[in-house]
Amino acid sequence: MNKLASQAGRVALIFGMVNGGWAAHSQSVPGQPASQRVATISFAAAVMQTNEAKRDFAALQNKFAPREKQLESLSREIDDLRKQINELKEHLSDSELGARTLALTTKQKQLERAEEDYRNDSQSDGQGAFQRIAQKVFEFLQTYANEHGYTMVVDRGNETTPTVLYATQDADITMRVVSAYDAKSGIPAPAPGGANSQSPGEASQNGP
Repeated sequence: MNKLASQAGRVALIFGMVNGGWAAHSQSVPGQPASQRVATISFAAAVMQTNEAKRDFAALQNKFAPREKQLESLSREIDDLRKQINELKEHLSDSELGARTLALTTKQKQLERAEEDYRNDSQSDGQGAFQRIAQKVFEFLQTYANEHGYTMVVDRGNETTPTVLYATQDADITMRVVSAYDAKSGIPAPAPGGANSQSPGEASQNGP
């Protein structure tokens, strides 16, 4: 049941609960309008591309993996029960058919509750992880912008609702901020082939 392992598809996961319109503004320099420098950043994307986010969301994916397997197992049980009923209903007594149908209905309700609990828990944990890291990146951005002489850093928004209609390519400092944040945090990049950073709760942090 891969759709449950990747909340991006349904996550989806959410990944939306978090797309907070983050923007950083360094202090302007009075009397020096000619020296003003403006940069853009895809803030939510920057957060998710940090080594810290990749590490923490991989941990969340591992945390919820057992529950995903339980949901997969329960879903297979339901499919088997449904198949048995369809194949045997002509040969079952009314009481036997009723018992199997009741068992199927019970399993289906159990799966619905388990899926809802999984979705709520994974989205809540994903949102919490995103917000915690986003706050740290936001604070880091203040220092970074000041040290590099930017008077303003504007969130680019996303493809659907962009907040920046035009900017030159070199105005985008997203990956420069990510690299600088990773260097400061000291958290290494995940090993190749590791768990994808897009994990339970992804839909909540599908940002720009």
